Amino acid sequence: MRDLQPQEMRLPEFSVEVVSMISGAGAAYISGDPSTGYAITDFINDRLHGLVNLFARQRQSKRITAVTRFSLEGIARRLKEGEQLRDDGFFDETVDRSKAEEVFEAVLLVARDTPHEKKMPYISKLFENACFRSYLRSDTLHFLCKEHENLTYRQLCILKILYEGSNYIFETLSFQESEDTAIAVEKIAILTECANLRHRGYIDFETSQPEAHQPSDPVPLLIPYTMRVLLPAEMVYTFMNLKSIPEEDISPILAALKK
Repeated sequence: MRDLQPQEMRLPEFSVEVVSMISGAGAAYISGDPSTGYAITDFINDRLHGLVNLFARQRQSKRITAVTRFSLEGIARRLKEGEQLRDDGFFDETVDRSKAEEVFEAVLLVARDTPHEKKMPYISKLFENACFRSYLRSDTLHFLCKEHENLTYRQLCILKILYEGSNYIFETLSFQESEDTAIAVEKIAILTECANLRHRGYIDFETSQPEAHQPSDPVPLLIPYTMRVLLPAEMVYTFMNLKSIPEEDISPILAALKK
């Protein structure tokens, strides 16, 4: 039986390259706002390392490490480019921990329990944005963490395709029994994920029958070129930086959605 007990993670490169870089940026930021500068430095050097080690597991440490690195490198880059950290107390401890620590714990929990590692950059981007956008309240961040956890990577790709709809071409789709089985299965799976996104309020689309006559399974009736994103999808696209999803992951979906 594999060991599921917390274990100390040894991350020399991470510690030296990323944390020191962030600490330097944080120290430089102190000249602008001392309280925020000290708070972010303390959070990264102390509380964040504790969280990383707490949630590390033998088979999960790679994802924990990746999300932490992505988050901190993004924060460091933006500080270097002159962006200012939020100064509304996000990094300040209240009772026993800060809101930043609470949100980062939620991010690590998602990373720990998500086997598809391609999703890691996008959940880390959520925490990165949280450090700079004071209008992102902790409750909203927890909601978005949960949404990310429940979305497949392909659904994230679908949201990117639909949000950037002017860059892509959709054709009328249908499932023909004469189609190659692999292509047909892929197409149906993608359309089912689209139907799931509609059910959860991310997208909308027209069907080939009026709603009143629509069966419980809308997949055979879905008209793909009518699909459009709704506001929750725009939030996910923006705060999780879905624009950075590589085209190599978009192409297979588009290929399957064409006759």
